Amino acid sequence: MRKENDILVLEFQKGNKKALAALVKTWHVVFCKKAFWLVKDSDLAKDIAQDSWQTIIDNIETLNDVKRFKSWALRIVYNKSLDVLRKQSKDRFSEIKIEKLQIATSENYKEDTELKATLLKAIQ
Repeated sequence: MRKENDILVLEFQKGNKKALAALVKTWHVVFCKKAFWLVKDSDLAKDIAQDSWQTIIDNIETLNDVKRFKSWALRIVYNKSLDVLRKQSKDRFSEIKIEKLQIATSENYKEDTELKATLLKAIQ
């Protein structure tokens, strides 16, 4: 298997599109499982695997040692998964900040309304 994989990577680096199809057939499920292990969302894991393939295709010519394909490709999947988790965390943090701001604003509005009512009562 390892030798076949090395040959497929070399062939794809030379431009053989059939070699890419064979690589995808061999590795796509592995990439999906790796991404799922990190993000715990199967649809998101599939998107990450797909995005990883695009990066692999765009950069495979930079891979000098074909024996390192597995670790190189899995590192891409891992990094893309972490990027998604970071974005989700940032989005959640922003949502929490907005909720706190909305609560603070509504409390201030309530206090202002009560103050206005008290002042209006005193003026009358």
